[in-house]
Formats: sequence, C-alpha cells, structure tokens
Amino acid sequence: MTLTALAAALAAQTSPMTAAADMALYTIEVTPRAGEIADVRMSLVFTGEEDGETAVILPNEWGGEADLWKNVSDLTLLSAGELADGDSASERLIRHEPGARIALQWRIIPDRPGDPDALAHDYYRPVVTEDYVHMIGHTVFIYPQNLTDYRFGLWQNDNTEAWPLISDLQHEGEPDAEDFLTSVIVAGDFRLSEADIAGAPLRVAMRGDIGFSDADFFSGVEGVLRANQTYWGTQGEPFLVTALPLISQPNYSTLGGTNLADSFAFFATDNGDAMTLLRILQHEHVHT
Repeated sequence: MTLTALAAALAAQTSPMTAAADMALYTIEVTPRAGEIADVRMSLVFTGEEDGETAVILPNEWGGEADLWKNVSDLTLLSAGELADGDSASERLIRHEPGARIALQWRIIPDRPGDPDALAHDYYRPVVTEDYVHMIGHTVFIYPQNLTDYRFGLWQNDNTEAWPLISDLQHEGEPDAEDFLTSVIVAGDFRLSEADIAGAPLRVAMRGDIGFSDADFFSGVEGVLRANQTYWGTQGEPFLVTALPLISQPNYSTLGGTNLADSFAFFATDNGDAMTLLRILQHEHVHT
C-alpha cells in the first residue's frame, strides 16, 4: 500500500485532478517484481501557470551527488498539453491550457544498479533492487518551479500488491515542499521497531547487517533521543531512522549518514564501532 494522504482537507476529494487549485499532490507506489528490480512509480498533480507554460524541476545535485535526473525514467505527461525540454537536463517545460490541472508520472530506475558500495560513496543516490527500495526526497521528487504557489499532500492509492512504505512523510499534518525534499522513503525487507518517546513515535527501519543487533541499535537511538530531549527541555516529536548496510572490501569500515529534519538516513558496513555510532546519532539529532 502506498503512503496515506496526510491533509484532512483531502478526505472529501475523489481525485487528485479535482483537488483545490493550490494543492499539489504526490503519489508514490512501489511494487515488487520477481526476478527484477521493484517498479517505483511516482506522480504529481498540480495546477499550471495562467500563461500556459509551467516549468518543472527534476532532481539534479544534492549531498555531493550530481546528475540525479539520470535516475528519472519514462517521464510522461498524463494530462492534455505538451512536455518539452527545458533550459537544462534537470528542467522540463509543460505547455497547457491556462491554469489547467497537470498530471505527471515517472519511474525511478537507478543509474548505478545494485546495493550501495561503501568505496563508491554512492549511497545517497536512489537504491532500487529486487528486495528493497531506499530513496531520499531530494533525489527522486519532481516539483513545480514556483514552489511557493502550492500546498502539498500525498494522495492515497490503495494497491495491495505494493510493498508497504516507511517514511517520515507519514506524520500527521500537511507537509510542505521542504518536507518532501528532506524525506526518506524505504520499502521491502526492512525490519521496523517502534516506541513512544514523550508522546511522539520513534521508528527505526533496518535491513541486512550493519554490525549491531536490531535491539542494540534501537536502544542506542532511543537513548540519544531521550537524552537530547531532556537536555534541551523539548517536547517529543516524530522521528524516523533508517539503517542501510553497505557492501565493502574486507577490513574496510565506515558509518555515517545524513540528517533530514525529522529523520536520519544511516549507512554502515557490518563492522562499525558502537561509540562512533552513538556520537553520530547524538550530533545529527541535535540538528533536529
């Protein structure tokens, strides 16, 4: 099943095409396929500019990665109009009726296939395999050039054949554009652990082996959050940590990740040091 629509205002809508004019709606659907990488399809429905030309921006550069638009495949305009090249490889121009509702669909197919490699330092790029998906918002979402013109939401698309997704976008309330770009989305053979901290959910999604048991890793994350909230005197807030193993050569060790506002995407080989891990978690959660 795909992510739940977050804004209560969407409940009365019957289709993304009929949503309020200032509402831009994303749909994310991940479907496993035996013997092939998962089928990752995303869509965006929003209102075009009144002059009949609207620019959209593809993923491009983030986290030291470049040419992220290479991971976008089969970009298709589903509504009336014309989809044309923009001024760069990461821009497209849509010509349409003034103020028309626009529907785009695309697939995410990694330009670097397989599991992320510690030595290649390519783990911020989208990872789509037969067993799992790991994506950071900056690397997969297409968005209108004039972001401030829209409110944003996720549209419910019930597909029982799809993998359940785990994402920090699943929080209550209406997300904004930055929430989508700074999100992490995983699906497949991730193991989910959950707890309530100061009235807010903590979720940890792990797969494979990063050198720590699920219980020890979760306990470390939980301890860091409780300590930070006590020290800073803050309220509890939802937080998601994803942990993705990296392939590497023997005797090579690395662990790290990136803070994403209300989530942390963590990457590690299977021989990390526990104290280093806790220092990284402590540091990154302070950003939040």
